[in-house]
Amino acid sequence: MELSILRPFEDEDGDDCMELREMGDRVGVPIYGEPLTVRIRVGRAQGGQVRLIRGHAVDSDEALADSPLGEVVFEAAIDGPDVTVETPLTVEVGDWIYPMVLEPLVAEGLPKDKAKLLPKIAKAALQTGAEDYDALIEVFWDFMDFDTVLAPQDCDPAKWDPYKLQCMPPDATGIASYHVPDWVSRGLNVLIEDGEPTDWCVGAVGSATVFEKAEL
Repeated sequence: MELSILRPFEDEDGDDCMELREMGDRVGVPIYGEPLTVRIRVGRAQGGQVRLIRGHAVDSDEALADSPLGEVVFEAAIDGPDVTVETPLTVEVGDWIYPMVLEPLVAEGLPKDKAKLLPKIAKAALQTGAEDYDALIEVFWDFMDFDTVLAPQDCDPAKWDPYKLQCMPPDATGIASYHVPDWVSRGLNVLIEDGEPTDWCVGAVGSATVFEKAEL
């Protein structure tokens, strides 16, 4: 995923030019704001959605707790393997934006018996907190090969089940590491709106571009 900020300006000869800024940059804008164009390129997410999220800086850490996490200011369907979209946007000093890619919670071709388990996985993700992993452990319990947890040297890729957590052969000592298959990962990254899981999962989130007061 790529995000570009396009800003028109005139060069010394009076010719129209376009300044290009990228995702994660700090961009100086006039105190009264500035209209610009945001371009987002997304690959390998056909059937999903791309969103542009905007928020604004707050005055203190105390105010941060009650401030919104941002709002969707642009949304478009991803109807191909490599899609580029643009939207005009007027930004102010203190604004920040970032792109987000959403993919269907249920991947195309997923067996029905596995699709039926996704609400349970999504619920476990919703119940998991900073110090509460019980629901997550319960989900992983059903998909983990316990023969290799404490014996990673016994990991055999020939025995991998594509619908279960797959042990990683390079980890030959200590506790084994596991690759989480895509369909489980989608459930763990379910998009939550109004406190409830949706039919979408978060496929990618970009770094924020911050707009600050331009130096004169």
